[in-house]
Amino acid sequence: MQVVIFNSGIGRRMGELTETTHKAMVPLEGHGETIFERQIRLLSEVGLKDFIITTGPFKGQIEGIFDQPAYKDLNVTFVENPVYATTNYIYSFFLAREHLKEDALVLHGDLVFNKRFLQRMLELENDSSYAAVDKSADQPDKDFKVRIKDGLVKEVRIDIFDEDCFAFQPFYRLRHEDLMAWMDEIVSFIDRDITGVYAENALNEISDRVQIKELSYSDDYVAEVDTLEDLANVSRAVRKYDLGANE
Repeated sequence: MQVVIFNSGIGRRMGELTETTHKAMVPLEGHGETIFERQIRLLSEVGLKDFIITTGPFKGQIEGIFDQPAYKDLNVTFVENPVYATTNYIYSFFLAREHLKEDALVLHGDLVFNKRFLQRMLELENDSSYAAVDKSADQPDKDFKVRIKDGLVKEVRIDIFDEDCFAFQPFYRLRHEDLMAWMDEIVSFIDRDITGVYAENALNEISDRVQIKELSYSDDYVAEVDTLEDLANVSRAVRKYDLGANE
């Protein structure tokens, strides 16, 4: 299984902190590692070795962590988005298309998650795709929500607040055929010069043709870091999962 991580964003909402540092390379408070270092550590600890990582600003910071001896056995492909400042991650996804060879975990580089959720995702049956959903959480105002029908993802957007919409994080386990169906629609967007939207805009167009099941993280931890307030809250909240049975 491959791992696709999107790290080509600017992280403007982090203020001065990301003027000299990639958002994913911001240290989690009191943890001794950055957001991205935590991701790679956990992903490699569960045996994943094949990584596709998109880059944009401060790409040397992202690439540099793989100089560590602990990661010498990983197979890492970097895909640079040279126009990261004027495109959304749909274009970075498009640039990575030729490297997508098998089933994949697909996630954003600013996600913080606990190890048990990752293990649960890897233990799922191979006959379906999955995405991270929390039906018990309040609907966020400015972040992704997902519309669920019969246990399946039907729409992912920020501006939906209906009763069948729930908190969502961009962390997927995708069968290769579903990944390629999504990519085909992404290519269609790029061919029409639609590069400033989320990749989920393309996914929404084909939601009736792929089966992506909900995977609850209500008893685990998955959160993204977009602001300094997020950084403080996430750093504090994830500690209990690292110290207990829900690691």
